[in-house]
Amino acid sequence: MSAVNKFKDNGNLKEVDNYAIKIDWLKEELQKCQNTAEQYRAKEVMLGWDPSEFEKLTEAIEKLHPYDDLWELAKRFTNEEKKWMRGPLFQLEPEAVDALAGSLAKRAMKLQGFFETNSLPIPAGVAKKLKKDLDAFKQHLPLIHALCNPGLRQRHWDEISEVVGFTMERDAAFTLSRVVDMDVGTHMNALQEISDSASREYGLEKTLESIYEQWQPVNFELKPWKDTETYIVAGTTVDEMQSLMDDHIIKVQTMKGSPYAKAFMDKITSLESWLLQTQEIMDIWQKVQGVWLYLEPIFSSGDIVKQMPTEAGIFKQVDMDWRTTMAAALEAGKAMEATKAPGLLELLQRCNANLDTVQKGLNDYLETKRKAFPRFFFLSNDNLLEILSETKDPTRVNPHMKKAFEGIQSLEFQSADQRITAMMSSEKESVPLVDAVDPHAASGNVEKWLVQVEAAMIQTIRHVCLSSEKDYMERKFTDWLRQWPGQAVIAIFSLFWTREVEEGLREHGNDGILQVAEKLKGTLGDIIDLVRNDIPALTRCTLEALIVIFVHNKDTVEELCKMGTSMVDDFDWLVQLRYYIEENPEKPEQLDLFVRITNSHLGYAYEYLGNSSRLIVTPLTDRCYRTCCGALHLLYGAAPEGPAGTGKTETVKDLAKALARFCVVFNCSDELDYLAMAKFFKGLAASGGWACFDEFNRIDAEVLSVIAQQILCIQNAIREKKTTFIFEGTELPIIWTCN
Repeated sequence: MSAVNKFKDNGNLKEVDNYAIKIDWLKEELQKCQNTAEQYRAKEVMLGWDPSEFEKLTEAIEKLHPYDDLWELAKRFTNEEKKWMRGPLFQLEPEAVDALAGSLAKRAMKLQGFFETNSLPIPAGVAKKLKKDLDAFKQHLPLIHALCNPGLRQRHWDEISEVVGFTMERDAAFTLSRVVDMDVGTHMNALQEISDSASREYGLEKTLESIYEQWQPVNFELKPWKDTETYIVAGTTVDEMQSLMDDHIIKVQTMKGSPYAKAFMDKITSLESWLLQTQEIMDIWQKVQGVWLYLEPIFSSGDIVKQMPTEAGIFKQVDMDWRTTMAAALEAGKAMEATKAPGLLELLQRCNANLDTVQKGLNDYLETKRKAFPRFFFLSNDNLLEILSETKDPTRVNPHMKKAFEGIQSLEFQSADQRITAMMSSEKESVPLVDAVDPHAASGNVEKWLVQVEAAMIQTIRHVCLSSEKDYMERKFTDWLRQWPGQAVIAIFSLFWTREVEEGLREHGNDGILQVAEKLKGTLGDIIDLVRNDIPALTRCTLEALIVIFVHNKDTVEELCKMGTSMVDDFDWLVQLRYYIEENPEKPEQLDLFVRITNSHLGYAYEYLGNSSRLIVTPLTDRCYRTCCGALHLLYGAAPEGPAGTGKTETVKDLAKALARFCVVFNCSDELDYLAMAKFFKGLAASGGWACFDEFNRIDAEVLSVIAQQILCIQNAIREKKTTFIFEGTELPIIWTCN
């Protein structure tokens, strides 16, 4: 303890090394004592004694600690000050020196306070002296910061030399002590201004270096595209480059506006130019790639090339340029090298312009085909091109038939001359065409022989309906329904049901309806017997749809009996869906099937529906039929409204089946624009079909206002009995059954 207490009288800073040696020796001795004390404690515990505290030892260790701190601080400062003041000035790191000097000063002040509190004046004086020396040194810190700035370049040293009046440069001969003696500090304001400017310029320089460093590892990643033997730009490359460009363009433009950018203006301008050009290149590259991917499979078809030789030639040149560009990009490897290829931007711009020309030509070509066969308006460009590319072998159009004809799954071709002899539904119902269609007579124009197929379909269904009407009275009902297509069975059954009810009303009034009801019950019994037997799947399909209509008609007759209907012009009878064969007012001396409901008089359109199922008719369905048919009769559209899943769309589709109309269901969304709707309306007007727009309320109000004008244009053309009209700048034929 006495050795420790002696340190309160030690205050000579010149003896700092001796004091440090003594303290280290004392610390070793105290550690030995502490180890011995621990051994004694362990033995005392083994003997069951209370372990001794060794208060004097603990007190000695605690008293030595502040002296150890003091002289360690003194020794540290002595060594550091020597390095700071007499060592090479430009090897100093200003931030590190500043932090260390501040830390040592805080320790000195803390020790001074401790010794003064414990009435130890000599150690307190040492701490005070250290604090004073550190504060004196800290006066030189601004000079160190100014002269040891890593951002100082030769141009800055030239300015500094001019300010101080002698040549200064990064030389190991310069020490802080020498600089202070040369009164360099008297020019502190000017030096700080130069140093601040250098720091800001250094920041810009590091940012520029950072931008280049971030671009160095970026690869221009490509991936092979199918069997084209060329490549496309990978999406990951585009995303990575776009992210870097967005960030770096902002940084470069900010640097360009800095007052400290003058020294780097050429580099900044060059980098900005490259970034902006690269952004433009990548934007156009993506556009060209997207269009090339779309057009490449199209112009790989020899049939399309023959039909569009001009556009095919332009695309061939673009394809060659694309392959050359991708080969060069693959060889370059890195993004910076790939985008710096000479003339790349101009080449891509030329490709983009040529592809626009090709696309315009393609759209005009498809528009021509759609005008020739209006049902093509309801197909996407991709589907239409698939069909048009099959000019050599008509049988290869079969997979696409259902896209143009709802009821036709495929066509039957003669193996010898590939003449079309029948149409096949998805239920495998085959209906022979009245007049066979020869696709080869159309000279490879798919749209021409599809128009002939459409005409043959209408002619065939009309012939089947009228023929089955004559056959109805000559066979037993259950035998008759097995001989004819399901569509004709339902239509002609409804025709005879109408006739029998009206004959009963005319001859016997309400009793006549009762007789019809009894007859229907008997026929229903025959149908039940037939269903219970082993019958072909196609006949069962016919029966499933027929039973729905049959039961509804039977229920209607029974309801009319209860209501006391006795005349053919009673309202309760007029509101039913009734079928007639009458002379066609548009084609004198030709008999056709017509449908009446209330005062509406609508033609049966003879669209082949296949052997499809029918919707169960409820009172609400009947009301919807009356409203929709009334709107059609007045040349308006109809808009069933109600909660989701209640059958609005299915009711419209079933009404289309009842009238044998071509009906296309289209799901609307808020992304739909008037151009897409115009394309749809063109097909609607020229084909004479129906369009059912599901979720129509989702369309934006701005688009709806344009659509309203488009619909009005079509309705006015129908009212004026026009055969052609101008729609969205295009002259189109119009069939009045469209809605």
